[in-house]
Amino acid sequence: MPRLALAALVASLAAAAGLGGTYVRDWIDPKPAYAQAKPGVKIALLNLEAVSRGSPRFRELKQKWDEIQRELAQERQRSEQAYASKTREVQVARREKRSEEELVPLEIEMQTLRDAVSELRKQQAQYIELLLAQYQADVLASVMMVVKEYADYHEYDLVLQDYTPDEPGDGFFGGAAFAHTVINKPVLYAPDGNRSGTKHVTDISADLQSWVAGNRPPPKKG
Repeated sequence: MPRLALAALVASLAAAAGLGGTYVRDWIDPKPAYAQAKPGVKIALLNLEAVSRGSPRFRELKQKWDEIQRELAQERQRSEQAYASKTREVQVARREKRSEEELVPLEIEMQTLRDAVSELRKQQAQYIELLLAQYQADVLASVMMVVKEYADYHEYDLVLQDYTPDEPGDGFFGGAAFAHTVINKPVLYAPDGNRSGTKHVTDISADLQSWVAGNRPPPKKG
């Protein structure tokens, strides 16, 4: 349909619907629309993961995490060694064709130790998952306190989270794990956001890392 005919049709439909002439004029002769931050709005870009991993709290909890991992591995090793030892004892008893009266108790002990190893692994996995969630929340909470202080001090209106997705491995984007990081990446593109002095967006990751480490300017007066 020619544009003039289509415009006339829109005008008649608008009149029937009670719409004003301004709407029709704007549709026929559209004006450019500009979407941008209002003058004075300050937007910060923050690599939250990088700052968190470089924080003193992360290093402190990472050390505890490594110690707990070693303790759990030692406990698991002792349990597995006890099961392996009992398994060898049962195998010897079977080769020697010992009586059922002697063999059955050994097999029961072996089964009990095998179940104990399985249960221990399950409990450790659950414990590690809960502990990791607790440590992550602890680190993020400590960093977010500094984020608020920094943003208030420098009078930022908005802080957007950004991070570098994990490096893809073999296959299509390294599988689901890599795709998950991309899906959850809040900022896909911020022109010049990694350079200081931009008009609306500034990457504060390096500055915030310094703040988290305790290197802060004196409080503002009044």
